[in-house]
Amino acid sequence: MQTFGIIPKDNPDQAHRLRRYFIAVGTSLLVLMFMGGLHLAGYLHEDGLMFAASGMGICFVVFYALFRSGLNLRFGDPSLTSAQIASSFVVLSVAMFYTESSARGIFTPLILMSFLFGIFALDTRRLLNLALFAVVCYAVVIAFLLRFRPWALDAELESFRVWVMAGVVIWFAMMGGYVSRLRKQLSDSKLALTDLATRDELTGTHNRRYLLEMLRQERSRAERNRSPFCVGMLDLDHFKRVNDTYGHHGGDDVLREFARCA
Repeated sequence: MQTFGIIPKDNPDQAHRLRRYFIAVGTSLLVLMFMGGLHLAGYLHEDGLMFAASGMGICFVVFYALFRSGLNLRFGDPSLTSAQIASSFVVLSVAMFYTESSARGIFTPLILMSFLFGIFALDTRRLLNLALFAVVCYAVVIAFLLRFRPWALDAELESFRVWVMAGVVIWFAMMGGYVSRLRKQLSDSKLALTDLATRDELTGTHNRRYLLEMLRQERSRAERNRSPFCVGMLDLDHFKRVNDTYGHHGGDDVLREFARCA
């Protein structure tokens, strides 16, 4: 009987996504520590710190449940990168609402920290959408401050901050998209090289190197699950007669056709 693990061992893709998720969790806890420092210095109200911490906790549970249950695979982006970044913007916006105007600019680099995770998975268009969402969140914070906490708002300074943040996040989105394209090109090149190294040139089937690696993985899976493990083998009898009768080119055609049928 397979035991439950925090990170699945039988699905490398899901395991990779969860490891990146835990990196995001660690980054969020670091941001929460910064907020705690703001609170101790008297710049962040206690309600803001509590709401931000609660929001992070809810996001941690929801996203982990989606990854561990496999529901994330139903989305176009199984890593849920855009959703995680957007949720971090919302949490930061709540904290900004409860922060004094003189210290609110500290949140701009924290927003950029969230953007960094998008470079690993998002293209320019989606990064620009997130940049627009970040600006909208900031504008909403200002609107709420005008309505509920006008004494904590320096209108002239905040308008300047909005323009600066908009320019910075848009530039960051463009550069992030460029880096993402480079990473995709490198990944495609790596896949092409891997394919060349693990496939037989004549038949297009996987070669001995790939076969041994897959046998090792499948044997390991069978041992973990305590399930039967079986290897099937096929042999082409009297193949030399084909080469002698039709030549090596004819033999190559037979091998290719057999590989296709098999």
